[in-house]
Amino acid sequence: MDSTLHERCRLDWEVARWVIEEGIGHGALDHLLAIPGVSARKIRSILSQHKSLDAIPPRAEWHSKKLAFEDRPNDEYNIYYQNPIDAIQSLLGNPVHAKDINRLPVGAALAPVIIATDKMQLTQFSSSKSAYPIYLTLGNIPRAIHRKPFQQACFLLGYLSVDKILKDDLSTGAEGVEITGGDGCVCLIFPVLACYVADYPEQCLVTCLKYGTCPKCQARTDELAELSQSTVQTQTWTMGIIEEAKSSTNTSSAFKTKCMEAGIGGGVFLPFWHGFPHCDIHHSITPDNGWSSLGQIGGKDRKHMAHILLGCMIGKVPRDALQDFHHHKNILFNLGVREHLDIPKIHSLLHYVDFITWFGTTNNYNTEMMEHFHIDFCKEGWHASNHCNEMPQMISWLSRREKASSFKAYLKMTLENEEEEITYSRFKDQNILIAKYPARKNQDIQEIMEKHACPGFQRNLTHFINFFNNNNIAGG
Repeated sequence: MDSTLHERCRLDWEVARWVIEEGIGHGALDHLLAIPGVSARKIRSILSQHKSLDAIPPRAEWHSKKLAFEDRPNDEYNIYYQNPIDAIQSLLGNPVHAKDINRLPVGAALAPVIIATDKMQLTQFSSSKSAYPIYLTLGNIPRAIHRKPFQQACFLLGYLSVDKILKDDLSTGAEGVEITGGDGCVCLIFPVLACYVADYPEQCLVTCLKYGTCPKCQARTDELAELSQSTVQTQTWTMGIIEEAKSSTNTSSAFKTKCMEAGIGGGVFLPFWHGFPHCDIHHSITPDNGWSSLGQIGGKDRKHMAHILLGCMIGKVPRDALQDFHHHKNILFNLGVREHLDIPKIHSLLHYVDFITWFGTTNNYNTEMMEHFHIDFCKEGWHASNHCNEMPQMISWLSRREKASSFKAYLKMTLENEEEEITYSRFKDQNILIAKYPARKNQDIQEIMEKHACPGFQRNLTHFINFFNNNNIAGG
């Protein structure tokens, strides 16, 4: 490629990346281009920058559907989503993470799917605008990677309606789907819903349970303060109650009443998770570590609160603290602090040992992860829109950022590979000082490559000698 054209392409790319990452608007870029010195560089308009990024293939295609309900047929809701299988293909096929992803065996492998949902406010001082993002990542990806938004190891599946997005696509876990990994190997992947991360109200909606009950066991609302665990909640039991209520009632209100008597919410006739292979939604639900009485609180603020509370508890919490709490909890009733302790989050302490045994440490699946994604996937996109029909604008904004980040990672990986092939090119513009007398003489080339960890030494030395000889011949 001509050097002038190469520099022009590089300039266009750097400016386009800067425009997207910094959120530069049309007016700001026009003012920049009006500066005489800048205009001489012939930087393209922001519309041209966007067209260049739009030409880059997306990680997955966005789709949209209209949603309506029987009780309000005239009210339609738009849902925007990406295919979960395409998301899994993108995550496992990312060459940047090929060395970090837990190695997929030749032939077939399990892809533990981690879903997270959380309704959030887009506006800071009113509740008029909200979003319902749905995130997806995989248990094959290390926690240190998928928790960081800039790593692009977590996928925004869409906004609103987990039912419509997941129902048909994750059912392929029974037959499997062929996916090309980042290392180029094709593997038969079986996606299975492993974890569902959500706060407590969302857990009740997902598991179809009545608010105030436990998503993990069959403890009634008035039994949550007890120390002993109840019978384990299962998907088969939940579906049995729903099917029995459907067969024994004729109206929606009667169906809901019948379900509520058994501890089921009664708002859904067919849950989205019904038919998922190797899945029990109650087992997949993870603990809610949030503070329900606090709103508009970021992850950093919660961490600071935890640091203070942890410091107050060091050395003061015995190993059998939970048993001691239940033994002395009546003091709270006697002093009039509480009338009861039938609180789902207190009850969930009984299940934490199981959570850690099944899913690992709690930072693998706590709701703090979503706080980071809300900023990148929702709030910044909202502020970049004109706040009118904002969802398509947010999707375009997010897609361009993802494309810019992916292309940046691709360039970095490509340049690193080129530098590994021709090592000396890193120092072509630098002065190199060489010792007059070597510390060791007459070393074997293989020994040099092993002791100095430079496997490309022989190739680069050959390249240099040939280059030197050719120049001497041409100049001779």
